[in-house]
Amino acid sequence: MPKIHYVAHDGTDRAVEVAEGETVMRGAILNSVPGIDADCGGECACATCHVYVDDAWKDKVGAPNEQETSMLRFRRQREGHFASRARSP
Repeated sequence: MPKIHYVAHDGTDRAVEVAEGETVMRGAILNSVPGIDADCGGECACATCHVYVDDAWKDKVGAPNEQETSMLRFRRQREGHFASRARSP
């Protein structure tokens, strides 16, 4: 199983195994990772699962899709992904 590192705003790093193809958000929820709230249940409607993808993984995760790009327009920091859309490699 792939291992995803969730790094909190304070630098705390938590590595968890997430099933291949599972969303980053679901992996966080199933492993009780703090900071990924997923208030909308993964519908890409609230931005409580906004994440930044390390440069080393951007090619595997891919660019934000149209729905993510639309939601990112409402954020001050307009880069990153939503964990509800990014999938484990």
